Amino acid sequence: MKLNFENGNFDVEIIGSHGQGTIDATYAELEHCFGKPKGSHDDHKCDVEWNIKFADGTIACIYNWKNGLNYCGVEDGLRLSQMTSFNVGGFNENAVKLVKAIVNDHQLEKELSMQGAHEQFLEHKTNLRVDVSYIIERLEGVLDSDCIGAGTEELLEELQENNKNHKEKHNA
Repeated sequence: MKLNFENGNFDVEIIGSHGQGTIDATYAELEHCFGKPKGSHDDHKCDVEWNIKFADGTIACIYNWKNGLNYCGVEDGLRLSQMTSFNVGGFNENAVKLVKAIVNDHQLEKELSMQGAHEQFLEHKTNLRVDVSYIIERLEGVLDSDCIGAGTEELLEELQENNKNHKEKHNA
């Protein structure tokens, strides 16, 4: 579902709006979904604000509240990159619903993209050819120095056997 909106500084239009809920999202996700923040509601209690006007006239303000550097200071305040939840203001709950719809679509798209990349990796992983002879030689050198604990010789033998089987399988 593609929702149309405008990101701008609608200070006059947001007068009287108030908190309607929260959105679990990172600053980067919000910036991806809505662009650079353009609001300027309160420079002391919040660090960032998006003022969004949806095509149906719904106004939404997305902002952090009393948890950032402006309010809490450098020692206790969160940096934008550390924030994972933001407040959503507006005149009714529709503001939260529309913001969540856009962010949830983006998060789902991102998750599906990551799953697709993982599936591609798994599909092609069997085609990888790995020769661990160099690692085996290094382990043998360490074993000769008597600096290794018990069980390492068995691990080396298993690694050598696996490498031999791998080479036979891929050279056949």
